[in-house]
Amino acid sequence: MALTAQALLLSFEDRTEDLGTAAQQAHTLVSKDWAASRAKEVKDPGVVESVVLLPGGLASTVTPEPAYTTHLSVADGEGGLVALTQSLGPVMGSKVAAPGLGFVYAATMGYLGPQPPGARPFSSQSPLIVLKDGEPAYVLGAAGGRRIISAIVAVVSRVVDEELSLADAMALPRFHPTPEAIYVEGRRAATWSAADMAELASFGFAPEARAAASYFARIHGIEFDALTDAFIGVADPRGAGGARGARR
Repeated sequence: MALTAQALLLSFEDRTEDLGTAAQQAHTLVSKDWAASRAKEVKDPGVVESVVLLPGGLASTVTPEPAYTTHLSVADGEGGLVALTQSLGPVMGSKVAAPGLGFVYAATMGYLGPQPPGARPFSSQSPLIVLKDGEPAYVLGAAGGRRIISAIVAVVSRVVDEELSLADAMALPRFHPTPEAIYVEGRRAATWSAADMAELASFGFAPEARAAASYFARIHGIEFDALTDAFIGVADPRGAGGARGARR
């Protein structure tokens, strides 16, 4: 958890860095060389005595992102897959609807905070389709502001690295790092162990428990079971929503 927390903090810092034009920034952020250089900044407690929570310093100045988001994941019988995350912003967004199209435009420029003219607002929306051997394995995304990113990273790591089912991965406790603290889930149905807390302490982190399920992002996803050739919908137990499918 501590290694992932450091990686997440670095990624949050990256999106506030001036990396050139939009094209240059996109090229850098998906570069394996850039990833390798940032990975060297993730510290091991066996090498250093403690870890500074915020390696750079820019992330602490970012305006927090409110959570006004909905996510849905869909698969059809023809092989179509959709991971759709929509966020209007507060109080019904811009309150402007596209005639005949049935949707309201968002109002999220306020998430930028003080920025120079021409700056583009970043988003934490992370709709994702995961492939295995070129075939769909998972469709997922989440609602919950910046906490979307930490939730998606945790769940994907658990299904890929630990080979858990999507339902089991989503039920396990979550955490979210910020420049001020690392918040860990501490509700009855999802709690980190004393060993996990000791690990965080060995890295210099001071965890703070959050019992409210609403603090952490809510994921809704689909897992493809190759053995039964079926799609399994999984709704996050932390919030409203559900999984539905047509019966064969």
